[in-house]
Amino acid sequence: MVVERVSDRDIKMRGLKVLLDGNYLTDLSFGNRVEVQVESGPHIVRVTNNLYSSQLEFDAVAGGVSKFGAGNVMRGLGALMFVVMGIGPYRTFLERDESA
Repeated sequence: MVVERVSDRDIKMRGLKVLLDGNYLTDLSFGNRVEVQVESGPHIVRVTNNLYSSQLEFDAVAGGVSKFGAGNVMRGLGALMFVVMGIGPYRTFLERDESA
């Protein structure tokens, strides 16, 4: 399984904690990735910035690589607050990379 943080949508602020099946793996900063071996079968990958979280369920297959993109994004009023005051809440995103 690979989780990378390289999206142009990412605001490149604050680390994301990456968890697999409820177990902490690492803090992921922009431009980095984490890669871990997982057993075949169902799993849950989760990212959190301690305020918001996103998670996905996936089935790992032997010899395959499950790849995900993650990051922090501004939405709605949060984006406006960020532009005006330089602060604001930002949400997480986690999406499966189907090209893997």
